[in-house]
Order: sequence, then structure tokens, then C-alpha cells
Amino acid sequence: MRKACLRYALKREPIQKLSLRFQVGRYADYGLEEPAEPVTRSHPTLNSERLYKIRHGKVHPQRGVEKVEGKRVFFKDGREGEYDTIVAATGYKITFPFFNDDIVNYEEADRIPLYLRMFHPEQPTLIFIGLFQPQGAIWPLSDAQARLAAAYLAGEYQLPGNLAALSEADSKHIEQEFTRSKRHTIEVHYHPFLRALKRELRKTEKRELSN
Repeated sequence: MRKACLRYALKREPIQKLSLRFQVGRYADYGLEEPAEPVTRSHPTLNSERLYKIRHGKVHPQRGVEKVEGKRVFFKDGREGEYDTIVAATGYKITFPFFNDDIVNYEEADRIPLYLRMFHPEQPTLIFIGLFQPQGAIWPLSDAQARLAAAYLAGEYQLPGNLAALSEADSKHIEQEFTRSKRHTIEVHYHPFLRALKRELRKTEKRELSN
């Protein structure tokens, strides 16, 4: 899967960068920082309304909060202003409160080693569906995972003997493909990930034919 993702990135990144420039223009024109990395290295924020409102003066980008005193907010570039509401868009933590921490604890994890983002290397009866963040639609990928999980439960699919090593390799691949942060511990490229799942599903079909 790593080679497939590399080919995918080399082909798509220049096109995506050019497309972004034609459709959006320069980020600096909106008062935003220019990306210092390829488009697909981090999870994008897909919201055309935000740029529209910046252009029409309804949203004013600011960089870095230095401190807050009452309603007054001080920014790192020296600017300041009064605001009625502060919304902290901090994202989500991956938690499973119904599991003991010695079974699963990803809340502060810097990496989440799961084979195909679903099979736990130490808990063979524990399968995750949809525990990934794709650059694309999640439903077709979750559906492929669900079909593979069903095949495994029905005895039509066998996990590889080197499951732990493959789980670590999956995490290492994510670290190489995406920005290293807790936000990207479960990030996947849509098409390469779907191909990897389909490849394993084909093994279940061959197993059925052999029987």
C-alpha cells in the first residue's frame, strides 16, 4: 500500500496544487498563511463559505492568540480587539470509555497501530469500523471494512500471522504521508486505502471458490 500511496501522491499533488490556485487564488490575498506542505499532507477544511465571507468582510482572519483579558483579545502580531464570544474549535479526542485503559486507550496517542485501520494487533475479537479520517467519503470505505469484518467473523478471512508488524507499518505509513500530529493519527488517502481493502476482500472470494 505504501508504494501505491507514493505513486498516488506524486501524480495528484501537482494537479491539486494547481487546481487550488485556480479555484481559490493565493491564500495571502485572504490574509491567510500559505501552506508550507503539499495539499494532501494534512486534513483540509472544505468550506467555500469561509472564503466568501472573508472577501466580503464578514470574517477577519487573525493569527495566534497571545492572551485574553475579559472581552479583549490580544494577538501575536500586536493587534487586539473586543469580542463577545470565543469558540474553541479544538477538535475531538478518540476515546472508548466502555473499555478499560489496558485494552484500548487512544485518547493521548501519537500513533494508533491497527491493521487496515480496523484489526487490533493484540485483541483478535476487537474490530473497529470507521476509525479513520479519509480525504474523501467515509461510507464506501466503512462498507468495505464491514464486509471484511463479516468475512472474518464467518471464518472466510484469516488475519495475517504478522498482524502486529503490519499494524505498526500502517501507523508508520501514516506518519510518512501526513503531518505528524494527533489530528492525523488515523488519516488515510481514499483511493489507496479502498484498493487495500478490496485486495483483502478478493482473498475471501478466492477462499470461497476453493471450498
